[in-house]
Amino acid sequence: MPVKTQELMADLRADWTPTERAHAQVLGQAYRIATELSVLRVANGWTQQHLSELTGVSQADISRIERVSMIPNLTTLARLADALGAEIELRVLGSNSSTVPLK
Repeated sequence: MPVKTQELMADLRADWTPTERAHAQVLGQAYRIATELSVLRVANGWTQQHLSELTGVSQADISRIERVSMIPNLTTLARLADALGAEIELRVLGSNSSTVPLK
């Protein structure tokens, strides 16, 4: 009987250390950010070069961010989001606390 991907991933995650879990969470967030930035850029009909000219972020860095080979710092992310007309929402979630938006 074939194993479902979700079951396989759950089995793999069970053996991850806290550090490995944290790294996976960061990469997941980076992927979501990259996807959203790319979708917004394309929806505006812009090339990476045009977004670069608007933000001062190099075209190479925009490409790296969109490929998730680079995770942008908050300053770079803010410049890209501003040019794309997007907002950044950061949340700190504690096990005993409510969601705290940081803006």
